[in-house]
Amino acid sequence: MEKTLTPPRSITGFFPALVEALKCISLGLKDSLNAKVIFYSVAIWVGSFLLWGALFFWQWTNIVVLAKVAAAFVALGIFSFFPHLLAASTATQAGMAMASVAGGAAGFGFTILSYAFVVAAFIFLILISVRILLEVFLMKYVQTRTLTRYPQLEKGAETS
Repeated sequence: MEKTLTPPRSITGFFPALVEALKCISLGLKDSLNAKVIFYSVAIWVGSFLLWGALFFWQWTNIVVLAKVAAAFVALGIFSFFPHLLAASTATQAGMAMASVAGGAAGFGFTILSYAFVVAAFIFLILISVRILLEVFLMKYVQTRTLTRYPQLEKGAETS
């Protein structure tokens, strides 16, 4: 049984999809341009940023130490799979589990990796917090507002 190749979508098939996407975006913007929605959304983002920023500020040394330990484990994994990147010494490879030895062995790259972990954790925590807070405080209001405007969606829509 041979597979038949389907021809690529033509550029004319792209424009109706683009027009439909722009209609959906404009309807979403029309419903979201509300002072209460904008205020809650901005307040949740700013509050989450301030909360995690303050926590990271007060616990900076502990967070950096944990990030260095995580970077040490990553470096240990990389150097165990690619031992030619490190000097051929079993004592050096065994000592990679300690952050100070790993920092000395990997140098500047290790420092960049540990601070990349800190930045990634900060961004992840903000995004998760905002996602949860928006679901708790804002989605019910947005759904009821949208369902009053578009009652045909009510039979298939479940509220949060």
